Amino acid sequence: MRRTHRPSPLTLHQLQELVDHVATQLESRPCDHTTRHAEAWCRARGLNVRATLNWLKTRGGWCDCEVWLNVL
Repeated sequence: MRRTHRPSPLTLHQLQELVDHVATQLESRPCDHTTRHAEAWCRARGLNVRATLNWLKTRGGWCDCEVWLNVL
């Protein structure tokens, strides 16, 4: 998959927090092939969910387990 060069809507600190949150959630709630944990994290912080999810997809984050494994 070709990655597009698009600036991150998150700071590096926010991105680390997001990945950590998703990893913690996946310990008790396995990936259901959605980005529900990432979406909930964005909504709780008042971030632009659509822009963030679109950016995560360009980095290989098509579902929560891929956000955890591929994005950083």
